Order: sequence, then structure tokens, then C-alpha cells
Amino acid sequence: MRKAISFVFCVGTIIILVLTLISFSPFQSQTFDIFDHLRLHYFVCAGFAFFVFLWLRKTVWLTVTLLILLSNGSILYSSFTNTSALKKPTAQTKLIKLLNYNAYYKNKSAKKFIDYVNQEKPDLIVLEEFVGMSKEVVQSLKSQYVYSGPYLTKSDDKNSKQPNYIFIFSKFPFQIKTFKHWNLSDRNPPIAHVELNIRDTKIDLIAVHMHWPYNAKFKAQGLNWLSNYVKPLKNPVLLVGDFNLTPWSDTLLRFSQKNKMKKFGWFEGSWPSQTANVDFPFPHFLIDHVFVRDSAEWKINKHRFEAGKSIGSDHLPMISEFSLETKK
Repeated sequence: MRKAISFVFCVGTIIILVLTLISFSPFQSQTFDIFDHLRLHYFVCAGFAFFVFLWLRKTVWLTVTLLILLSNGSILYSSFTNTSALKKPTAQTKLIKLLNYNAYYKNKSAKKFIDYVNQEKPDLIVLEEFVGMSKEVVQSLKSQYVYSGPYLTKSDDKNSKQPNYIFIFSKFPFQIKTFKHWNLSDRNPPIAHVELNIRDTKIDLIAVHMHWPYNAKFKAQGLNWLSNYVKPLKNPVLLVGDFNLTPWSDTLLRFSQKNKMKKFGWFEGSWPSQTANVDFPFPHFLIDHVFVRDSAEWKINKHRFEAGKSIGSDHLPMISEFSLETKK
């Protein structure tokens, strides 16, 4: 029995070791890139194997599992420390509620979405893959939110108009800075950038939808383009959207560290919504993120970040609450 257990765990450990090495590979491959999202799984499996080898007194295999734990654990720890701390609001805290939601272009559950908005009453709404939502949703939201992004924008050929891929609704006034659709030749992801005016404070709200995770090259190009875009901004930055990257992706970690940003979430789950209620470890992932970067004068505090209920998309809506604080 011990021999059978030893054989199974030795083979499993070799597989985890190979996948871990692949996940650290700089080679941009659709196959290699997907293993970057499973780092937490490698850590948990290696931790379980460690105790089995301790019981079996396998010194060499204990060393192998320790190496796996350390390599993946370093990324997990860095990702954890790069997460904004949850701050308890006081009675004087002026909370701002943000709804970030990949609505899914085939989503036909207009009533569920409108009911959810009426329930949560967010101050800001950022929607990705908004093109499939009905005019009923647009009319309902425009009746509640004074400020919104353009519903129709020029397409790439500049001779016609198309529904905007990303949409922003706001109770605060804003000035539109940039709206872009997919443009693989320019390497930019869909982006909506507005300058919000919140109680006499200007904030750069940027909504993006990064390339799906099956093309590492496009993803890397999109993140590089986004880094160059946010670098010169002087206001506090609120970067929101579907990144198609897990919190423990070293690609996402390098992006956030390079741009001096911190994310709101770490262990929450936003995709796929179909497994949100499955009582099993890690059946879904957080890929819909909120990043913040303070300015020289203002700090953005996180007070809430959690997934809502399923309302028709393959993604769950993500609710955030934050506040602005002057640096003393």
C-alpha cells in the first residue's frame, strides 16, 4: 500500500514540478501561458504531497515539494502584499460604490441586471462586453445616472458607428479622455478613460478588457500598451475591468508593481459564474480586478470588495466600496 501511495505521489509531484517550471517560462505560448493561472493549485497540491512524503520519509521528494512550495509561494506572497488592506469606514467616511461587470455579449437577462443595480445602487458602473445588452438596460440606467459614456462610437473604419464595447455610468460628472475598441495593430485593448470629478477631486477612471488568456502575445502587448498609457497620469488612478488574469499570475503582479498599483482582491471569485456556488476548493477565479494608484495628494482606501450573485453573464458582478483621503 505504501509503495502504491509513494508511486502515485511521486508521479504527481513530477507533474506539478513540470507545470510550475512552465508557468515561470518567459516563452509566450498559448499552452504555456495558461499554467500561470494555476499557481495556487500547485501550492496546495505540493503542500499535501509534502506531508505524505514526510509520512513516507522520502527525503529527496520532500526537498522537491519544498522547492515547489517556495517558488509558487513567493508569487502568492508578493500578490498578497500587493493587495490593498481593508479599512473599516468611520461615521464620517464618504463611501463611493463601484459596480464592475462583464455583462457578456450574449446576455439577455436585462431584468436581472436592472434589479441588481436597483438593489445595490452603485455610484459608478463599469460594464465590459456591453454590446449585447438591450436598449431597455440603457434607458433604465440613463434614467438613474446623469453621466454616461457614448452609446455609439466610431468603428475602426471611421465610416460607421457601432455600440461601445465598454460603458460607464456615473453619478459624478466626468470628462471623456479616451474610448477605444480592439485594435491589435496598435496593440491596445478596449479602453474607456474618463476623468471623474468627485467632491472637487479629480480621479482617472480607466475601464479595460484585456485579451482572453489563450494568446499570451496579445495579452503581453496589451499590458505593455496599458503601462505606457497610465504612466504619465497624475491624478489618483482607478483601473477597473476584466483582465483575464488571476491575482497570483506573475504577469499581473509585474504589471501592478511596475505601475505602482495595488489591487482590491486576492481570493475572491468572479469567473465562471456557473461554479460560484460549488462547494469545492478553487472552482472559480478572480479575473475581474480593481487596481488603485494614489496621487501625491490623495489616497484611495478600500472598504469592500466582493462578488455579487449571478445575473445572466458568465462573470459575476464585482462590488467595491472605496473612499478618498487627503495625505497629511
